Amino acid sequence: MKLLRWHRGPRTVKLGLHCTACGHSFKRKVRKLLVDLNTMERNRGEPQGRSEYIIPERIVCPRCQAVDQFELASSSQVRIQMTILSRILVKPDPDDPVQAFRFALGDGTLMHPLDALEMYADQVARQPDHADLRVRYGNTLRALGYREEAEAQYHAALDREPTEIEALLNLAALHAAHRESQAAYDYLRRLIKCAPRSQHPQRDEFVEGAQLVLDGRIKLEEFDMTTPGRVLSAPVSPPRPVPRQPHPRRRKTRRKRKR
Repeated sequence: MKLLRWHRGPRTVKLGLHCTACGHSFKRKVRKLLVDLNTMERNRGEPQGRSEYIIPERIVCPRCQAVDQFELASSSQVRIQMTILSRILVKPDPDDPVQAFRFALGDGTLMHPLDALEMYADQVARQPDHADLRVRYGNTLRALGYREEAEAQYHAALDREPTEIEALLNLAALHAAHRESQAAYDYLRRLIKCAPRSQHPQRDEFVEGAQLVLDGRIKLEEFDMTTPGRVLSAPVSPPRPVPRQPHPRRRKTRRKRKR
């Protein structure tokens, strides 16, 4: 029995899941499965802590209705590790519903995305008026596919700091990804208007990107923001062959003719 099935149209992957709340096993088609390589390397000897498999959408148990309380069936894990992940690393496909990535915070600190989610949720709860924390929390939510929650954090950041241009840029990217062009353009125009009063270190970069879209030099559907996790979109380079050393030439000896 095949545990992973690929479908035409919007590509999905069918996974075997196990509810940790009630023990029910079920199957679910998902649009994307992220494989965190940092966690996979740590769990190589013996699994501990977080799973390396992240599904960036809400999973609801069909029996007990528990939300996001699940684990991948061991058979699905084995099949992913042995076949799919190896194919991604050798011949990656940006449209593949299974993607390998390395998640890092803005300062480069490697962290499991769910740990980052909990960390930012705790920081926002303790310092709710810090707009920059709201944006980082929103970025992590967005990376995990939680659009509504991410939007709520970006709007909360703008309520506290109207010139928070990173929140505006991410809101534009969210609407662009869902083909909501008018809202995306409105946020980009608002970004450019607010930029002169912003102290964001990437202000000029954000303004340039927004202007390129508004001028039509970048298509709106191609506009996106970099999420905290870096998806591996280029194949791993094969090892270079060792150059072959030329065989030393032998001196030709002329044979003397017999007289």
